Amino acid sequence: MTIITKILLTVYAICSVESDFRNVINHDDGGSASYGICQIKAKTASWMTKKYGQNYSSDLMNRKENFNVALMYYVYQLRRYDGDERCAISAYNAGRCIKSNQNTYVSKVLRRREIK
Repeated sequence: MTIITKILLTVYAICSVESDFRNVINHDDGGSASYGICQIKAKTASWMTKKYGQNYSSDLMNRKENFNVALMYYVYQLRRYDGDERCAISAYNAGRCIKSNQNTYVSKVLRRREIK
């Protein structure tokens, strides 16, 4: 499996865990709303698209845009944690690598990535 395929499958699995591919808005974590299939926060989307020089239409309910922002954010986390995918997945969910989170959220994502 190429690294690109692995990254795409990981983000696909993240979307599966985050929303089961339901295009919804959630206010579950007590913070700002999370949008779409990958449960992206508007502030994260704005930051990622500026960081990578992309146009941001602010339509996080658009599945393609939502996935693309999630992909940028996951790749950012991979770089931030020197390729440690477990930390990158944890940080996607929590904003930073949380070792205790790796037994739950990260395990779910990795299992779903293997199911395809």
